[in-house]
Amino acid sequence: PGFSTLAGRFCLPHFMAPINVHSVHRTAAKEGYAGLVYRERMGGLPSGLLSVYGLLPTLIGIGGSCILAMLIPLPYFSTAALKLRDIVNTPLQQNVRESMLAGFKPTGKTTVLGLGLSRSGRSKVTVALKSPYDPGLGFTMLSACSVAAQLVQKSKIEPGFSTAVSAVGGASLSAALQEMGVQIDVNVQALSKL
Repeated sequence: PGFSTLAGRFCLPHFMAPINVHSVHRTAAKEGYAGLVYRERMGGLPSGLLSVYGLLPTLIGIGGSCILAMLIPLPYFSTAALKLRDIVNTPLQQNVRESMLAGFKPTGKTTVLGLGLSRSGRSKVTVALKSPYDPGLGFTMLSACSVAAQLVQKSKIEPGFSTAVSAVGGASLSAALQEMGVQIDVNVQALSKL
């Protein structure tokens, strides 16, 4: 947890960050941007003055995590957690499955805000991505199918592991996702160096 100067608010780490950071660094190195500094944070927390720019929700998140860590070693915690999961999560999963299998209808939403600052500090980029599909099953399936469709259209594919951006190209991937209804807005802003 910490304060993001680019976002102007306190943020919690995102639970997928330890996995995503390796993909981002591999892509950056392969695309000629080795040395990229990358941090992934969870957004969506209140960030106005009343929440002390996200500090209060961040502290609540940290406190909740600490309470959970103290409860985990207790007897029967796993049984209670599984029971709670089955009561709360099963109907939600069923709704998502029904929407997906009934014509790939929207299942939730994925919203991403990416902020970047050039090494010189003279340019700032903001990328906003919005999809009507949940980040778990829906957007993952949409992304996988879009990448697969782009790979099929390529005449030559390099052997070995590649991230989606390295395999099909950033512009091609962006265009493919936009064709599938994903909104992607990129804004580059020149900053004055003080």
